[in-house]
Amino acid sequence: RREIGLRAHIEHHSDRLRLECAATWSATDVFRTGHYEKQLFPGSRSYGSSERMRFMPYALHLLAGWSFSPRHYLGFALSQCAAAPDPEALFYQPLYNNMTAESPVVELTRTAEIVYRTTGPRITMQATAYIRLKTDAMRSGRHYDDLSGFYCDRIVSGIGTRAYGIEAAAEWRIASRWSLQGAASA
Repeated sequence: RREIGLRAHIEHHSDRLRLECAATWSATDVFRTGHYEKQLFPGSRSYGSSERMRFMPYALHLLAGWSFSPRHYLGFALSQCAAAPDPEALFYQPLYNNMTAESPVVELTRTAEIVYRTTGPRITMQATAYIRLKTDAMRSGRHYDDLSGFYCDRIVSGIGTRAYGIEAAAEWRIASRWSLQGAASA
């Protein structure tokens, strides 16, 4: 896997407002080079370079936060990322076969997050809620087919996942050099 990219990051902070914006663009080249010839896959099917798969991943992030007072902060973050699939997911038997998946695409991930933080003289608390949606993921696998008595290779594409939850954290400053911290998530 070879990748080259460009990243831009802009931040603005004032007394109450916090804005951040980041963007990443890259070019990714994925290929396999076989250093020996496998009997099951003779010639270029296992030896030499495989087909090169090219992807144009990107990532866009936006964060906005507002301090209502020195003790209360509310922030919101959005991101969208398109990432190249793992090289192991793009090949049938990646250790010894140059055969690649048909028409691979980038994995798309969208994320949203909201954060609230309050700071007191002795206690600081933060609560976060988030959701992450991922689409077009790929996985490769090798399985034994009982009916035919052979190992079967497969690549599954179009896998989507959704993750969401809440997190809470607190810090209690017991004394000047002692504090107690805790966190929970669901």
